[in-house]
Amino acid sequence: MEGHLFASLAGGTWAGGTCGSDRIESKEEGLTTEQAAAGLLAGVQRGNHHITANFITGLLRASTRGSALSSNAFGDTVLNSVAQIGIPIWRSSVDKQIVAHRQEHKAYLER
Repeated sequence: MEGHLFASLAGGTWAGGTCGSDRIESKEEGLTTEQAAAGLLAGVQRGNHHITANFITGLLRASTRGSALSSNAFGDTVLNSVAQIGIPIWRSSVDKQIVAHRQEHKAYLER
């Protein structure tokens, strides 16, 4: 298991929001506070430079780590390869949901 701030960005425990963001974010169950803390502690104990707590955040970590040291060169290469295919597909689906929600959001802002 791995834990980072990415947990709240991609599948974290927060699934609310205003004006429809809960529709996008509620698909992921996310991590409990205890799971995130355990993942963070385990990553610190392993000496990881970027700590994630689930598969999705691991994909983000592997594909955006920049010059930070790798936790596992082979594993990160595999995760990065999956992310290079999967993240654009995911991003496209989220973009479509956001565009489809435009009128409702505009009405919300004009209240």
